[in-house]
Amino acid sequence: MALQYSNITGNAIETLIAKRKVLNPTTGVNDITFASSIIKTITLCNIHATDDVIVDLYIYDATLGTYFILNNVTMYNGATLVLDRNDVLFDNTHYELRIKLNAGDSAVDVIIK
Repeated sequence: MALQYSNITGNAIETLIAKRKVLNPTTGVNDITFASSIIKTITLCNIHATDDVIVDLYIYDATLGTYFILNNVTMYNGATLVLDRNDVLFDNTHYELRIKLNAGDSAVDVIIK
């Protein structure tokens, strides 16, 4: 996977990695039964000038549900958190990776390698 940089601000739910759809054009069926997302690391950095931020990072599917990687994790001002492949391996033919911050003025940089 190429590097992906995101500046996440506010408290809206943001999709970091969308669900991968690999459909057979003839049958309309997903031809890949398991395609793991290829992520080496996800780095989160609280870039707010003064405030801590509470982060939710999770995989989501409307039918299959929500599964948290981070749930209500407080990141202090200026703090950086690095998650490795073992922390974030998921099947992105079924799930998308989402992030949500706690406040309207929250700010986090996200780098996905």
